[in-house]
Amino acid sequence: MCPQVGNCVARRNYRYFYLFLTTIAVTGVYMMACNITVIVLASKKMGFGDALKTYPGSVIEFCVSGLAVISVSGLSCMHTWLIARMETTNEDIKGTFNPRKQGRTVHNPYRRRNCCLNFLFVICGPFPPRFLSLIVQILYDGEAAHFMSQEQSVYV
Repeated sequence: MCPQVGNCVARRNYRYFYLFLTTIAVTGVYMMACNITVIVLASKKMGFGDALKTYPGSVIEFCVSGLAVISVSGLSCMHTWLIARMETTNEDIKGTFNPRKQGRTVHNPYRRRNCCLNFLFVICGPFPPRFLSLIVQILYDGEAAHFMSQEQSVYV
């Protein structure tokens, strides 16, 4: 369960989770750069110490953005590495496709020819099928209730 998005991260929403992490990391770096720019431009006019006293909000924003960048960019880099290798977090921890941990050469069947194709598949590829596509409809025919999927249901 990912507390940031409030959902379990799996195949169908992994691209959104990864893009969320990457966007937060890039936005944090952008905010840090903007705050540094404010302090540098102000320090050219009035000195560095006076610039810090005049713009304390920029200093606070820089510190908060720095903490966010440190925490989120590490997670984003780890998931970038996992996408490049086309592995899940569980497979990476277990060493499922790592020959040093397995003691033999193990081929990853999900890996494309190179890491660019892995990224294209994860970010722009087709959605995997839904396994929970059962929209339960209860149809009463006297005594029993029948549960049918959306594809099987007949609207009367």
